[in-house]
Amino acid sequence: MSKLYYIETLGCAMNVHDSERIAGVMDELGYAHTEIVDEVYNADDGLYIINTCSVRENAADKLYGHLGILKTIKESHPGLKVAVGGCQAQNDKEYMAKRAPNKSVDIIFGTHNIGSIPKLLEAKKVALEKAKLAEKASEKASEKLSENSSDNNSSSSEIKSKRALKRLINTANKPQIEIIGELRDFPSYLPVSYDSPYSALVSISVGCNETCTYCIVPSVRGVEIDRPIAEVLDEIEGLVKSGVKEVTLLGQNVNAYGFKLSSNGEPVAPGVSPEDAFATLLSECGQFKDYTSKTGERGANGENLSLERVRFTSPHPAGFTPNVIKAMRDTPNIMPSLHMPLQSGSDSVLKAMKRSYRSRIFLEKIEMIRSVIPNIAITTDIIVGFPGETEEDFQATLDVLKKVQFTFAYTFQYSIRPGTIAGDMVDQIPHDIVQRRFDELLKLQNEITYKGQLDQIDKIHKVLVDKQGGKKDSANQRLKGRSEDGRLIHINNPDGIIKPGDIVEVKIVHAAPFHLIGDPV
Repeated sequence: MSKLYYIETLGCAMNVHDSERIAGVMDELGYAHTEIVDEVYNADDGLYIINTCSVRENAADKLYGHLGILKTIKESHPGLKVAVGGCQAQNDKEYMAKRAPNKSVDIIFGTHNIGSIPKLLEAKKVALEKAKLAEKASEKASEKLSENSSDNNSSSSEIKSKRALKRLINTANKPQIEIIGELRDFPSYLPVSYDSPYSALVSISVGCNETCTYCIVPSVRGVEIDRPIAEVLDEIEGLVKSGVKEVTLLGQNVNAYGFKLSSNGEPVAPGVSPEDAFATLLSECGQFKDYTSKTGERGANGENLSLERVRFTSPHPAGFTPNVIKAMRDTPNIMPSLHMPLQSGSDSVLKAMKRSYRSRIFLEKIEMIRSVIPNIAITTDIIVGFPGETEEDFQATLDVLKKVQFTFAYTFQYSIRPGTIAGDMVDQIPHDIVQRRFDELLKLQNEITYKGQLDQIDKIHKVLVDKQGGKKDSANQRLKGRSEDGRLIHINNPDGIIKPGDIVEVKIVHAAPFHLIGDPV
């Protein structure tokens, strides 16, 4: 019997890492991973997993439409089951089971229930077996009812029995659900299957204590819980020993790390103040640079081990302090790249968003960072059309873009998210205005981004090689990877000498708006 699973991941890096944990759980259950969706449809025992995101308003509508399609596919593929997890599942809870098309979903699990997938699958298996027995019993009851149609007393009893069997069948066909409101165990205890053998995501905290009015994350991820520094470093050391060269530290608000008790109820490290916790963690990551020379340990094939790159996402501008900047500068494997969410350049909008900084503070932070790390690449998030945003507010955002010159910006049109404070605000902006502002902002940022890309021509970048990209990479004998400052670079590799996992120096020969092409030096 073929046991296969396929994961569709929506949303942020935290969801990507959750999917790696889901994959680890499925691997332990004896399922094999496939990236070909038709294979999971046709498997004797196939599981299609959707790890959902709830940030955007239309995410739910798209999900339920997708589930309707999957229901039709399930009708002709009896081995297929569907599981829905993640933020949308956590947010919608039992409502999802009611709204999802009948028989389209088999299990639903929340953001804190990845470890419950095995028991949910087993419960669903038992329920389906009961449903089959009930269907057979119902068929027999129908036959008996037909035979005894003239016997009123007998018919009444058999009708009641048939109705009871139908209720049992309907109950068995409903999804198995487990959603808890708060994290009980940090997900690091779960098995994991990483997407890349050379680059890994490491959670240092889950949840968020901010109260941004547009954000649903605190509702679906809970309050912030931090892992002890020693536990994080143990995970990183294990990854380095397995050959990983790059880690990205994850948290909804990474530089709030250490301000709340860790998952074991104690401070994240003895003698480390909350103000110094994140900077301390960054500095400690430096011990894994040139790991082989320090410990004598080598990889499985005798290769040198070294954690060459450390990144983190996402910080909050209000908590980005000089000690963190100093740790970034002084720790040899911290990369010169930073994602610093702006959201809006308008102070009145920032206040309405309950963002605990203003545009002047944001600009001062950027100036401070660049004075210490001049070559840093800074990206951001921006929301256009937040309730009450005026033309002056929007212009203030454009002004900040011009001053900062972000390497790249993730831009979003504001949309109502049920369950958020902003969703109930009365001064919602008409869509046509939001669209116009969005187009104008995107045009400006794309011009800034492209100019920054053109400036890279003839420069040398160190690239951690990932793998071949799409059809163009294959046709042009290229691999792809990321530079130290996070730029996507396609590397000409006609001789096939460069392999995934290599770190190579590349001279940029061509610049496009969102990628670069280079030759190995």
